[in-house]
Amino acid sequence: MTVRKAERLLNLIAFLLETDRLITPQQIQDTVPGYAEQSWEAFKRMFERDKEALREVGIPLEVAPVALLGEPEEGYRIPKDRYYLPELDLAAEELASLWLAAGLVRLQDPTAARTALLKLAGELPPEVERARLSWLSADLGLAVPGLPRAFEAVAERRTISFDYRGRSGPQTRTLDPYGLVHRKGTWYLVGRDHDRGENRSFRLDRVSGELRFRNRGGPGADFDAPEGFRPQEALEVPPFPQEALEVPPFVGRPEAPLKAPDKPEAPLKAPDKEESSPGVDALVRFDASTAWWVERTHPWLRLAWGSDGDASARVPVSDNAGFVSWLLSLGEGVELVEPEALRGEVLARLEEICDGVPPEPEPEPELGAERG
Repeated sequence: MTVRKAERLLNLIAFLLETDRLITPQQIQDTVPGYAEQSWEAFKRMFERDKEALREVGIPLEVAPVALLGEPEEGYRIPKDRYYLPELDLAAEELASLWLAAGLVRLQDPTAARTALLKLAGELPPEVERARLSWLSADLGLAVPGLPRAFEAVAERRTISFDYRGRSGPQTRTLDPYGLVHRKGTWYLVGRDHDRGENRSFRLDRVSGELRFRNRGGPGADFDAPEGFRPQEALEVPPFPQEALEVPPFVGRPEAPLKAPDKPEAPLKAPDKEESSPGVDALVRFDASTAWWVERTHPWLRLAWGSDGDASARVPVSDNAGFVSWLLSLGEGVELVEPEALRGEVLARLEEICDGVPPEPEPEPELGAERG
């Protein structure tokens, strides 16, 4: 009966782990299932491939000369102290953090993370309630059928075609996939659309059927992504701008000149949004108490940093009302530098807010106070 390679490798690992001495190739062939039925030459070729497979996955295979009855030959073993993980001895806070991280990610097999943690570090300590860690979770969308093929296309830079369910109905599209981006449980393919001649993004869950490679198995890559292209930044399109974001030099800080990054090759179209005419560019300045938070929560903004932690960004605006609401939501650590007309809209909105706030009532006179 033929022994499959995976089973043969497991048998080989178990045999070399449980021995306290070096084992010769002849002893391995005589003992490990899957080798005995091979000729000596076939066994040596198979054993060389299996040794390489063990090394590729990081299994420490110790090799040293061993002398039996004749000339010394190579002997093999797997040292247990290098194969098994040592005791991690995690603190309660570290173990709770691992359980929290496992709960944040919903894999296709919901028990996989818990099983791995039980093997790695054991149960949570009694003083940490698992119920307190279960309110957070994140859906990585790993069950999307086309995700493995999309990863392969991006990694190998293969041009693909696929049937896509868009607003205008089913269409066949051809794409040079520059990258994959995950947003709120949804995977997007971003890249150069051959049919539109521009950069576009496509939701993987709207792809019908399989992704098809144009030149499957051909030599070399089908395309090269533009230098400096960042799929995550390209996909981010906030409510008010329509064009790609570009950072100007920081205004008002000549002692800390900042260079604006190069403009992307082409602006990426927002998925499933109608195009509109471009508006104006607004220059926004953030003080140090706000800039760090804006950087973390607004990844689509490209910040130009000053020497003391403040920053500025130029934001293309086509929806003035949406922009004004966003700007005011950031609090007092932000300033709109230009254009002047848009500054006027911000001030007008602030006046409306202030007019709507009732004045504080005058304090009641205390009882017994003298009257004039």
